[in-house]
Amino acid sequence: MKLKQWLQLVGMKQTALSKLAGCSVATINRHIKHGRILDPEVVVKIYFITMGAVRPDDFYNLENIPPEIDAMLKTAEAAKLRLPARQIIPNPVSNTPIENL
Repeated sequence: MKLKQWLQLVGMKQTALSKLAGCSVATINRHIKHGRILDPEVVVKIYFITMGAVRPDDFYNLENIPPEIDAMLKTAEAAKLRLPARQIIPNPVSNTPIENL
């Protein structure tokens, strides 16, 4: 979930989030309006503040996968690599079944 969506969903102002995350309101605003990537420490804090609803990878525009990467991810070799990762990486926060990753 994108940060802007979460803020709207819970009705929190950028000011309140910035206080909780330990950064300026301008930092939060620049991310929401211009896509500026936040410092890793702030990203982690936001992850916990949102109880996992806004994940670190949500700060990147990952919906638009380049076609060559998309094709590569659909190969048999990529499927073989994902299988061991599914077995060793638990998915405790996400509601998305790990089979869909």
